[in-house]
Amino acid sequence: MGKYFATVNIGSTNVTAVSVRWNRSGDYAIEKFSRVPSRGFLRGAVSDSGAATDTIGEVIGRLDTKGIRDVYAGISSSSLGLTKGIGTVLVSKYGREISRFDIKRCIKMASIVKMPIEKEPIHRIVAGFAVDGEDGIHDPFNLEGIKLDAHVNVVTVNSSVIRNMQRVIADSGSVPAGFIFSGLASAYRILS
Repeated sequence: MGKYFATVNIGSTNVTAVSVRWNRSGDYAIEKFSRVPSRGFLRGAVSDSGAATDTIGEVIGRLDTKGIRDVYAGISSSSLGLTKGIGTVLVSKYGREISRFDIKRCIKMASIVKMPIEKEPIHRIVAGFAVDGEDGIHDPFNLEGIKLDAHVNVVTVNSSVIRNMQRVIADSGSVPAGFIFSGLASAYRILS
């Protein structure tokens, strides 16, 4: 038997949940689906902690799957924003093959963006790379170069939205395992 987790999508009229099981092979299988009327949420954020806790508890409870602990929630708050970042690392003074470590380091540098104190990043999406000023590179691994640039889009949301959602999920008896921008999740599902 694999490990179970749940995903929750909070909408204006309904809150939906899906139970998912990871198989030993690393694939996942969708097990069950549940939907309840949305109570305690307004425009994707918690507006009434007690009602929101009850709603999350009810939608997870209706999945009727033993072993669900971790819950991943979709975020669709009006406070979502996008900040672009560019990171540059020196690969070598004389040039050499770009390693996976160089790529990770460059993405990390690009992800350090200036944002208001009330915001926090929930996604870092790599838009592309440049090697020695040549743009349009998808994967610079094993290319020769002196300087590597990464262009990253950082999706941000108000910290209070995340904290309140974490509290509601925890108070409902589950473990908040992560958050995803709902629009990104939908696009990924449709396009893949």
